[in-house]
Amino acid sequence: MLTHVARSFGSVSVLEDVDAHMPAGSINEIVGENGAGKTSLLRILAGTLAPTSGGVTIAGSPPGRGLASLVPAGDRALYWRLTGRQELEFFARVTGVSRPQAAETAAQAASALQVEHLMDRQIGTFSTGQRRRLMVARSLVGLAPVLLLDEPYADLDESACGVVDAAVRTWTEQRGLVVWTSPTVGGGPAPDRTFRLVGGKLLDG
Repeated sequence: MLTHVARSFGSVSVLEDVDAHMPAGSINEIVGENGAGKTSLLRILAGTLAPTSGGVTIAGSPPGRGLASLVPAGDRALYWRLTGRQELEFFARVTGVSRPQAAETAAQAASALQVEHLMDRQIGTFSTGQRRRLMVARSLVGLAPVLLLDEPYADLDESACGVVDAAVRTWTEQRGLVVWTSPTVGGGPAPDRTFRLVGGKLLDG
């Protein structure tokens, strides 16, 4: 998936010679200090940031083209004036889901993240944790085979973390691939493999 990937911003090198293979049906944890390059790596996998050098493939194809769904840290990516239902159905449509299927996939994702009771409320009225769960639900409604989660447990209580963990694990069992990042171990769903991003390099364990 990642072959000798490097990324620099001007004279500052963020990633250096990153190699990793992450198979379908697995959850992969990337741990690193703030500024280690975790978000840059997720953006490269999502196809929204090009590497300075090296190669990237998602399911055998170049990144982008709807192959990966990125859940960024924070909640600025949400349309706060929409209802939860409108947000999920809109995102399903723009990622290629047909109109008849959009409502169904939105309902399934809402159920998986236990936000069904919020679907007809405006997102601006949600708590921070509720918006976080909605963002994870949004990542499940598209056709992307890869989920990229930046600090998935941020702003969640223990119960909500369990909900996210269960939803992601179920999705992975259907041959999806998950990559999540956090400054600390345990900041996301229980991983099958742990990587550490140190000095721009991706290390096992």
